Amino acid sequence: VFGIIGGYYAEPGMFGYSASLWMYYQPICGGGIIDKYHILTAAHCLEFGPMSMLRVVVGTVSFYNENIRLWQ
Repeated sequence: VFGIIGGYYAEPGMFGYSASLWMYYQPICGGGIIDKYHILTAAHCLEFGPMSMLRVVVGTVSFYNENIRLWQ
């Protein structure tokens, strides 16, 4: 199964409040932006490795864009 059953495709930039969590330079989970300092995600997303390796990507529709900013 590819995607979410009963879901639909979103256009790039449609959900500006979403974040991507990365560990060891690989995307591991998604999250929702709560405010400037907080991202809500599932608890199991934080079990992939040390927090020092966690990165949060927001504000882009392309993860491989040279101009993205990674936050730790």
